[in-house]
Amino acid sequence: MYKENIWIDSIPGSISTNTITFESENQDSSKVTIKNDISDKTHLGLFTLLSNSSFIFNKIELNIEGDSRYTGILSGGQTNKVEIKNCSFIGSINPSCIINRSNRLDSIIVINNKFSNTFHIGIRNESTGNGIISNNIFEGLIEHTISGNFKNITSSNNYFNKVINGIYVHAMENGLVNGNKIIKSETGIRVDGGSVNIRNNQVNFGSSFGIWSTSKYSEIVNNWIYNIADHDNNSGIGLSIECFFSKSIHNTIYLSKGNLLTKAFLSNGGDSLHISSNIFSTIQGSYPVELKLRPRALNMNYNDYFSQQSFFGKIENTEVKNINEWRNFTNGESRGLFGNPYFKNDSSLIPGLILLNASGEESTNIDTDIDGVSRSKPRPDIGAKEFDPCDSDIGLLNFTEPNSPLDVGIRNVKLVLQNNGKSTISQTKISWKINNGIIKDTIWKGTLMSGQTDTVIIGNYDFKTLIVTGK
Repeated sequence: MYKENIWIDSIPGSISTNTITFESENQDSSKVTIKNDISDKTHLGLFTLLSNSSFIFNKIELNIEGDSRYTGILSGGQTNKVEIKNCSFIGSINPSCIINRSNRLDSIIVINNKFSNTFHIGIRNESTGNGIISNNIFEGLIEHTISGNFKNITSSNNYFNKVINGIYVHAMENGLVNGNKIIKSETGIRVDGGSVNIRNNQVNFGSSFGIWSTSKYSEIVNNWIYNIADHDNNSGIGLSIECFFSKSIHNTIYLSKGNLLTKAFLSNGGDSLHISSNIFSTIQGSYPVELKLRPRALNMNYNDYFSQQSFFGKIENTEVKNINEWRNFTNGESRGLFGNPYFKNDSSLIPGLILLNASGEESTNIDTDIDGVSRSKPRPDIGAKEFDPCDSDIGLLNFTEPNSPLDVGIRNVKLVLQNNGKSTISQTKISWKINNGIIKDTIWKGTLMSGQTDTVIIGNYDFKTLIVTGK
């Protein structure tokens, strides 16, 4: 282990094409550990880079201690390029890993590294250079994992586990956020700036948002988004008023926790939005969709909406009760539907509802799904993942009686059966109970072909008024 802070100032005769490399001689990062000297109050970076050169760090371990002022690699001055690969960063207390402040930086490249324990900042760019951040692992309480300003930014195939904030970047020209997996983070992906493409990400967030865009041109495609905590003002995907000519296509959002301030999709206005072939699904008393401000031009179609408590959506504080009202308000969704997608489980968002199979929008120029599987032609599946219906699969589409709000007295219990499989169904048993009553069985017989539905009265029940008294 080496314990020192390294300051690299101007190097006589150096030019921007010079490369200075720090590398483990035996090609094993665990064999070379460099730890900062916290007693050095003058040089707060373990490496402080000021020379007009390019720097490469390869296969070394950086052990950083201290508060947010202390940094593993701090780039400034005339530094031209920084490339960090195959390294390990270990934080203690709340330091920062990598910060660039050089106004001349052409690019910062961070590939195949591991960041663990506690950090205030993971990777931050404070100038206008380009960034490539790929195939890294971030684990632990990292407050700002990837953040800052970039001319162009690519963040791809990174893995985040239990970080505080995932990706928050400003792309002046172009940004690509692709194939990242963010697990148990407080927030997921936030982008702003010019043109940003967000696709093929899996985001498991706790509060605030899964994906939020204030970019003028956003393309949000093939993302899985689901939440892990019950917080006010959660949104799976959110588009701000700054979004023009933006698209949200083939995303799957499942919010299993929330309240009436929670929505799977939120728009704060904008102009010329194309929202198509998404699944917007919520479980608790929350909305699949809200248009807080009506976009100036909105193309919204082929989407699936679901709320277990039959909440549908809001437009400018007006509650919309069902998809027919939504069609009238938005002048769209002629091919949209309201139905439970029947996901495989809470984190594997593969649907089972046959109505989503081969029912998406044609000609979106999106050829593959979140896993790189070819989209079915001519009509792709709705949502982020292509799926094949089971041979035999029958399920409950929804209840039609009793009505809500509930009337007291003897009322029919009526539901809609849906054949979600490929084979024709001729018989099934429906088991049901109300509150803590006994389980009753109803045998249904008939002919239900693939994709067909049938409305069935399974019995009746004497609903009574319950009076609760108390202080």
